[in-house]
Amino acid sequence: MIRKSLQALSLLLALSSPVMAQENDTVNIVLAANVAKVDIGRQLANQAVCTRFSLVASCSQAQACTASLAATGQPSSGASCTILEANNLGIRIYSNTLAGREAFVNLEMVKGALDGYVRQRAKLDFAAQQAFCKTANQAQIDAVCTATGLAAGCGVCDSWR
Repeated sequence: MIRKSLQALSLLLALSSPVMAQENDTVNIVLAANVAKVDIGRQLANQAVCTRFSLVASCSQAQACTASLAATGQPSSGASCTILEANNLGIRIYSNTLAGREAFVNLEMVKGALDGYVRQRAKLDFAAQQAFCKTANQAQIDAVCTATGLAAGCGVCDSWR
């Protein structure tokens, strides 16, 4: 019950946040200077995967998949694992191609940063909920409960009172 209450309150907080307009911004990863910079990161990411499984720093995707299967039991397809399997397991070896650089930028640079922002927002929302619950009176707490479709007295603040 409390978990559902917390989820409902989190949804209410999210819905009250201002909506951001969609934007597009790009870094030209075919520009020679950027290719060199992205390639440093691509090589380091590949090396980290290879090192994790005690392989040579320049291991192949098949070697990384085979080593992952031996160490973790995944991917079940072993050396013939797909790019999707490698992505999901965090064992992707990015090729030195435009497609490889694009995947590296999206999965290692952009996705990681976006996931970090979401975690940061959740921590701030949790702190705001905790602060609210420590100072709110029962009528205010009941208003949150009913605004989220729950009955008054739903227990949304019981953990902090």
